[in-house]
Formats: sequence, structure tokens, C-alpha cells
Amino acid sequence: MRNRNTVEFLAVWEELHNPDFNRVQLEAVRSEAGLNRFVMTPTKWIEQTNAIGIVSKAGRYGGGTYAHSDIAMAFATWISPEFQLYIMKDYRRLKQDENSRLSLDWNLNRALSKVNYRIHTDAVKENLIPPELTPEQIAYTYASEADLLNVALFGQTAKQWKNNNPSKKGNVRDDANLNQLLVLANMESYNAILIEQGKSQSERLILLRNLAIKQMDTLSSINLSAVRHFLEVTCNLKKEKIKVYLYTRVSTAMQIDGYSLEAQKTKMKAFCDYNEYEIVGEYEDAGKSGKSIEGRIAFNQMMDDIKSGKDAVSYVLVFKLSRFGRNAADVLATLQVMQDFGVNLICVEDGIDSSKDAGKLMISVLSAVAEIERENIRVQTMEGRMQKAREGKWNGGFEPYGYSLIDGKLEVNEEEAVAIRTIFDQYVNTDLGANGIAKYLENHGIHKIARQNGTNSLFDAALIRRIIQNPVYCGKISYGRRRT
Repeated sequence: MRNRNTVEFLAVWEELHNPDFNRVQLEAVRSEAGLNRFVMTPTKWIEQTNAIGIVSKAGRYGGGTYAHSDIAMAFATWISPEFQLYIMKDYRRLKQDENSRLSLDWNLNRALSKVNYRIHTDAVKENLIPPELTPEQIAYTYASEADLLNVALFGQTAKQWKNNNPSKKGNVRDDANLNQLLVLANMESYNAILIEQGKSQSERLILLRNLAIKQMDTLSSINLSAVRHFLEVTCNLKKEKIKVYLYTRVSTAMQIDGYSLEAQKTKMKAFCDYNEYEIVGEYEDAGKSGKSIEGRIAFNQMMDDIKSGKDAVSYVLVFKLSRFGRNAADVLATLQVMQDFGVNLICVEDGIDSSKDAGKLMISVLSAVAEIERENIRVQTMEGRMQKAREGKWNGGFEPYGYSLIDGKLEVNEEEAVAIRTIFDQYVNTDLGANGIAKYLENHGIHKIARQNGTNSLFDAALIRRIIQNPVYCGKISYGRRRT
């Protein structure tokens, strides 16, 4: 964030989306940006300018720096020009899909309405428009006939609808439901017949209104799902369901909301229901790290099933890419194996599909980010524990004998402290070793009080050595003495 261009980009985004953005403080940041002494962090940017486009969170789970999708995409394109080109290509494809995937019901009946409207306008031209009418009069006649149908079906003209619905796009017919479009298609054909019969506009309005009421009542009682099914079958639109595997993973038994195994499954199953995917297998690794695929029994079983082709799946679904793995090399190597067998990866929460042009590139970027995040989590966790030790707080586990754990701090347990004081008194003031002190305690009836981590009532020599060597009995909290 030391780059002046970065500051300028973030400032423009905030000015467009954040009414509470501190523009006065922005000028101070701008004047410093680009200088060698200039230092800017996400937290500092948020505090100084009241920014909302970037969020910085602390903590083991969910901690990190997050950005609005606009900013994140700009950052990604800065990392890789290739990624930017992929995004442009994918954007064009999505727009084409959006334009082509109109509802079958609406699109089909809108087409019927257009065909019937041609019949209707031909009838108007042949029977209502004499040659001597001016172009303005012709246009008025057409508009009147269109509004005649609008009044008969919707109870208002196109202009009245627009005045009553200023925030809606399109016209009254664009806002119509399936039943209304079906009735409109019939009304246009019927109106063409009435025009040819020489009926006046007022007579036709009454007849068309009666037709609309009758047909709307009839259609409201019809099960349209059966009609859709018929259309799907006759138009050969019924597709075989895509088969998928679900994979879930958590690294510890306790996870924050949204990352638990059940939460992951719930969201992925909802995604499958929406897209009509068939779940043919579920694989779960509880308490397994994403550092490596080794030791993840369910994951390796899933890969074996993919290689054998026993379920003919097309996708593996994960909640987030980090659930699939946090090691970039493992993620990319495993994905390549899956694709060799015709299987792709979908990350539901991240919105990534490896079968798309930009999908694999996004996975490359995010898997690298996930690996960095895993390392940050480890470092932050270690730093947190070290700071806790510096503050004299206990870092977990059973409290040493002679102490009780109260509000995260060690307090002397007077009942147990009798034995501890005796051990150190004998060690300092006599020549007794650990074995001798153990016998001394036994002979004087000083027994160890049973605990959850030890029920033996006698102090053995090994325990006494550990007590003597433990700096906690000198008032010091030790941490990091043993490295793994």
C-alpha cells in the first residue's frame, strides 16, 4: 500500500461507495504517498480514512485482510496480466449466458405474443386504417389498439402503468406473468377476428375483457408444472443430472461458525439443489490439517474413487478452496490428476469452477494465498502464546501441582502447596536427592492429592525432579522450552 497508484485507486473506490469517507485525511495521505518514509497498512488506512472497502481482522480463525470484490480483482489483475485477460474473456461469456438464459416460460410466450401481434397489426392495417390517414393518425390507431388490449387484460394503458411504476424497467407486458402472457397471445388473435368482423372499439373492449377474465380463471386452476414438464420433454430440454462428490474438512474439533462440517455440508447441498446436481458420494476429514494430503484418509479415498471412475462424477464440491488444501503444490497437482480423469473442482463460497477459463488461474492464486494464510496463522498463534506467557498467563494444559488456574492465571493452591514447600525445603537444606525426598514425604504422611491428570497418591522420584526443574515454582512462566 506504499504505492501512490494504489492509494489513488482505493480513494476513488471509497469516494464512489462510501459517503462517510474522510476526504480531509485522504489529502494528508496523498501528500505522503510515494515518499521513501511513507508507510501504510490496511489497519492504518481504515482508521485514518474511515474506509469500508478493506477489512482487517485479527484472530486464529477468520483473521486476515479482506477486500471488496472490486478491489480484490484489481489486485489480482495487478499480480498477473494473464488473469486480467481471463477475467475479460469470462465476463463476455457470462454476459452471453445471461442474455441467452431467459426463462423458458417467459421467452416462449413472449414469442407467441409477438407472432399474434403481427396478425393483430395486419388486421388493424387492413380494416381500420384508410389510405388518407396521416402517419400521426396511423401511429395513434396502433397505440390505441395496443392499449385496448392492455386495458382489457391489465386494467390500464401502457402510460398509466409507467406512471404507476416509475422504478421498473421495460413496459407493462415485460412485467407480465406467465398466465397473462398466455392470455395476451389469445387476445391478440381474437381481437384480429373482431376487427375483421367490423366490431367497434367499445364492443371489442367488452368482449376482450370477458375473454381475459374467463381465461385467467381457467389458467389459475391449471397445474403449470405439468405444462413445463411437457415443454421440457417435447423440446428435449430435460437433461441428465450431473453427478458430484462433496468433500468437507476441518483442522480442529472446534471451528468458528460457517466452517464446521455441518455448515459446509448444508451450503454445498443447497448449491447442489439449486443447480440440480446429484450427490453420489460424501467424504469427510475431521481434525485434519490442510498442510498436506498425506494422512487425510477420506480425501485419498475420494481420489481413488475418481481414478476408478466408479461413480462417473463430473465435479468435486468443496465449501472453500482452503478446505481442499492449503498447500499450493498439492492443490494444483491434485487438480491436474482430477482433470486427467475428467473431473473438475467447484469452490462454492469462492465461486470458482476449474472447468472455466479463469477457474484454474484463480485456484493457483487462491491456493498460494491459502498457503501464506496457513503460515500466518501458525506465526500469529505462536506470537499470541508467547505474548500470553510474557503477561504471566498460562498457555493451556493442566496447571502445575501446587497451583490452581483462576481466570487464566496461576494462583497458589494452599492445600497442594504444603508438599511443594516441603520438597524445596528438603532439597535446599539437606543432602537428600529425589529418591530420598520421595521417601521422606511418604514417611511423614505427605501424599499427592488425586487430580484428573494423576491419581497416584505417592510422589515418585521422577515427579520430584520435574518439580525441582520447573521454573514456574520460581514465579516464572516458561514457554517454548520444548520444540517439535
